Amino acid sequence: MESMVTDIQDSSPFEVIGPIIADKAAESLWRQGILQRQWVDKYPELFDERDLEIFLNQRHHHFYEASAAIWWHERGYLSLVEKYDIKTPNERHPRKASIFHQCVSSPLFDRMWVAKKAHGYRGPPDLFVYKPDLSDWFFCEVKGPNDKVRSAQSSFWKELEDIFAKKVRILHFVSDNIPVHE
Repeated sequence: MESMVTDIQDSSPFEVIGPIIADKAAESLWRQGILQRQWVDKYPELFDERDLEIFLNQRHHHFYEASAAIWWHERGYLSLVEKYDIKTPNERHPRKASIFHQCVSSPLFDRMWVAKKAHGYRGPPDLFVYKPDLSDWFFCEVKGPNDKVRSAQSSFWKELEDIFAKKVRILHFVSDNIPVHE
C-alpha cells in the first residue's frame, strides 16, 4: 500500500488551488452518463470524441478532471485531460499529442519518459493546462473530496517540476455538503 505524503490542505510541496466546491448535482448526472455528451458538445476546445469515449466507459471517474478543465477554461486556459503524454501524434489521441508536442521539446519529452520509467510508468498529472496561443502551460493534478497526494505521485511530480521548470498545481475539490475549514 502506497503511503500518504500529505493531506492536500496541509503543507503540500505543490501549489494547491482550492478548496473548490464540487457540484454534486452535476456529479450525479455524470455518474448516470448524462452530462458527458453535453460537456463535449459545449466545450469542443476542451473535449473531443476520444474524451467522450473515456468518460462514458469510466462513468464513475473523470468528473473532477472534466470539471477542472472547465474551471481553467473560465480563467482563459485550455486543458488536455489524460492521455496527452504519448510519444507521437499518430497514436490514439492525435490532437492531444500534437498540442503537447508543440509545447514540450523532444529532449524534455525524452527526459520525462526516462523519469516516467524510473517511477514505474506512472502517469503525469491529470491535466495539461495551456494558454490558447501556447505561450504558457503547466501540469495540474485534480483531487476530489477524498483524494490524497501519494508518495509516488509527489516524487514523480517533483521530478517533472525539475525537468520542465514548471510548477505542478493541484486543484482540490470538496463536496458541497462538507464544511470548508479556513
